[in-house]
Amino acid sequence: QAIAQPMWDFLERGGKRWRPALFLLVIEALGEDSEKFLDFAIIPEVIHNGTIMVDDVEDDSTFRRGKPCTHRIFGIDIAVNTGNAMYFLPLLTLIKNK
Repeated sequence: QAIAQPMWDFLERGGKRWRPALFLLVIEALGEDSEKFLDFAIIPEVIHNGTIMVDDVEDDSTFRRGKPCTHRIFGIDIAVNTGNAMYFLPLLTLIKNK
């Protein structure tokens, strides 16, 4: 929960969300059926959001997407650990579906 709550708080704020769509477009451009890759489409979005969370700590940012930054709500330690987890947790999808 120490990681899940701040992660979902951040992800539910929105954003452009174009990375999953771009991922699926590239899959189709490569001649593959994008339906087979739906489980993987979120990976670049989650990783990117993890980098933003850690960057907000490094820059001591105040707000992100209309709310206080994660480190301002949950603390620096939680924000850094959550951001770092967001780099690697999506890769479990790759391991499960290889």
